[in-house]
Amino acid sequence: MTKKIFLTFGLMLSLAYCASAQQQYKTEYDAAGNKVLVGRINEKLLANDSAFLWFFTGVNRYKPDTAWTKYISYYRDSFDVVAFAGTWCLDTKRLLPQFYRVMMASSYPMNRIKLYGLDHQLHGLGDAAQQYDIDKVPTIVLIHKGKVIGKIEDKVHRSMEADMVSILQQTFAKEEPSETTQQ
Repeated sequence: MTKKIFLTFGLMLSLAYCASAQQQYKTEYDAAGNKVLVGRINEKLLANDSAFLWFFTGVNRYKPDTAWTKYISYYRDSFDVVAFAGTWCLDTKRLLPQFYRVMMASSYPMNRIKLYGLDHQLHGLGDAAQQYDIDKVPTIVLIHKGKVIGKIEDKVHRSMEADMVSILQQTFAKEEPSETTQQ
């Protein structure tokens, strides 16, 4: 009987853990009626929610430069990405779809992108925003061997892909792929 109680208790704990692990984000609405996702999210969640039509439309509309995406593709296994977005933010609505389109064109594994939704105060559910010192959205953090090698924060200087290549060139300058054309 005691064994049965322990098994039942263990099963309940496992189910509770799984349920809490699945809840990685929460949904809020701001005063303007924007749907605000806070916590760990992903591109599928954005693309499949009619409240974020801007994401689906933006990804399909953006045409990245193929020379730059070829460069990013060459190094795609050498860096990780952590991105922070405000689903309420105009800059996020413009730049996050561009970022995802660049990553898709570069054949970057989407499951390796960690995307966090932040509220208007730039808070998430965990401490990731504080860990990466986020004070603007969107912010795209590029990481190599556990170290931040650069950030794109709330605007691009040339284009999403050109700015990413600029960051990668600073880290991988000694390993330039000979077939990549620089502009």
